[in-house]
Amino acid sequence: MEKVDNVKGHSSRRKRVLIEQAINACSAEHMFNRYKVCEKIVELMMDRYAGGNLEYHTKRMGMESTAKILTEIDNYFYRDFQGERLK
Repeated sequence: MEKVDNVKGHSSRRKRVLIEQAINACSAEHMFNRYKVCEKIVELMMDRYAGGNLEYHTKRMGMESTAKILTEIDNYFYRDFQGERLK
């Protein structure tokens, strides 16, 4: 598992790694439950980014509200499954 801290570059890469970590942290029965994945993302973000840093990083990644996090999860699942179908 790759740590978010080790990922350098654009915030979209960090966002993708964060979503992947949250999915991997969920149990097998909850891996595709967007609400459980959202909970894990919030836990990971709160652990990694403390105080004002949290607000800065959530805005930078475009994940400053539950609705936006759920949209990013949906986008991740859509892209992931589209890519698998095209292979």
